[in-house]
Amino acid sequence: MAGEGAAVTALEIEYLKFSYSCTYRGIPGRAHDPSDYPQEWTVSIDTDSSGLDDDEIDEDEVVHVGEAEFRVVPDAGTIDLLDTLDAVDQEMMSVAEMLVHERPDLFFAARMDLGGDLLVLSS
Repeated sequence: MAGEGAAVTALEIEYLKFSYSCTYRGIPGRAHDPSDYPQEWTVSIDTDSSGLDDDEIDEDEVVHVGEAEFRVVPDAGTIDLLDTLDAVDQEMMSVAEMLVHERPDLFFAARMDLGGDLLVLSS
């Protein structure tokens, strides 16, 4: 966390480097067990010092900017969301319960209008 009064450097998008990986069992499709559906993605974002205005950073140094973790459930509109995500973990099950029980308007809007994939941003 930056201290009070710390300057925030604006990063130029062309200097960012994205490293990502996906963990998934099998090929998406109805023939798979529900626990195979979610794709777990990890993204790491770095930049080289040419995009920074910091004289204290070596020109060849790579600076870690941030990271993200998220899951994608392909074709969530075509599967039993509660059954599928119950087989995965409690966090995904909580998302399914919220969508199906507390916000069915969001669930049906995504199911009909947005192609049916579900993205859950963990961090």
